[in-house]
Amino acid sequence: MPQDTTRFFLNHLARIIPRHSPEELAFAIETSCNLWDTLAFYLHGQGFTVLLVSPLSTHHARPIMNLEFSHTNPKDAFLVATVAQRGAFHSYESFSAHTNAMHQLAITHDKLRHDLAHTRARIRSLLERVFPEFPNVLAPNTETALYLLKNYLFPDEFMNLNVAAESIRVEQISRRQLGRSTLETLQQEARRTIGVVRESHERSADRLTLDAYLTLVETLQVQLDRVLEEFKTLQELQHLESKYAEMKAARKPAA
Repeated sequence: MPQDTTRFFLNHLARIIPRHSPEELAFAIETSCNLWDTLAFYLHGQGFTVLLVSPLSTHHARPIMNLEFSHTNPKDAFLVATVAQRGAFHSYESFSAHTNAMHQLAITHDKLRHDLAHTRARIRSLLERVFPEFPNVLAPNTETALYLLKNYLFPDEFMNLNVAAESIRVEQISRRQLGRSTLETLQQEARRTIGVVRESHERSADRLTLDAYLTLVETLQVQLDRVLEEFKTLQELQHLESKYAEMKAARKPAA
């Protein structure tokens, strides 16, 4: 929602609220923009009933009502209200800070996981252009592959790598599952690759692109681990609080 539109809407809302009591007015809000959560929180805090309408519900209602218009059209408000009136809504609820934190972490984890998957796909796409045989030897998302890709990208670079030196590091990273034979296979594939030959500035651009992707993978993985660790901590606390409440209830003397 543009800033001017948001300001106009908030000013309009400020004029409406004082004229109605919570018993007289309910608000139906489509959960399709960042502002819905803020509005729902504020209106609920003022004592009003807040009905949350899914964008999926309004999407299916449009052709039924034969209405096609943008979200800035006043008819859109009529559509949201009509869908809510038909019962396709969820009542807004206030949850504990503990629950809200877990919910936020779950959303964050899901988004980071998707970003990580997209970044890994971009790395694979880049490899399939310049060294398409690489993924057949090593999965690009493994620790060993990520280590090698920090130092090598193009087939000629793999052909010139020091097998004896790198095999030691590869064995350490892969816990001896991979080693000298893996590097030799990569070199064999590099000699007969069908990859696009890149030169001068193209190589620099590809290298910088890969470095950016590799950095993103590392950052996203670290943040995913942090989010998951915090989520598990909150989950354990929730379990302990539940157990404490049960024990407290059990110790309460009968009436």
